[in-house]
Amino acid sequence: MQGQLNERDLVAALYLHMRLRRKLAILGIFLVALAVVAEGMGVMSWLRGQRTGPSPLILGGCVTYLGVFLGVVLPWRVRRTLRQYKGASVPYSFSLEQEGIHYESQHATGIVPWDHLQHWREGRNHFLLYRANTIYQVLP
Repeated sequence: MQGQLNERDLVAALYLHMRLRRKLAILGIFLVALAVVAEGMGVMSWLRGQRTGPSPLILGGCVTYLGVFLGVVLPWRVRRTLRQYKGASVPYSFSLEQEGIHYESQHATGIVPWDHLQHWREGRNHFLLYRANTIYQVLP
């Protein structure tokens, strides 16, 4: 098989890497819903003149920061890294063999043995093969 990574592929791989397991995702949705309700109640208190402190502003600021960080800053960092690391966007080929994954590009050739892979994740268009919990290789 052959492939070539681009900015969109690496951003998608980052989000796939960050995807939570189902139980944690359900807990996260519950906590976000709870935060939205708390924010709404805090704003309503402020509008009624019952100002008990800056808590609605703090929670709103945290949610805004998190949204900007995940939606703007992280994708920007991935794109910048791809522009800096020229070898990441070079066409490559790989094959699944008995001893492991054989890969080849104009800069490198090698085999990743199967026992060096800890786990994997499957996305819509990519696989992530993990050599450690935070070190992964992207395959189309």
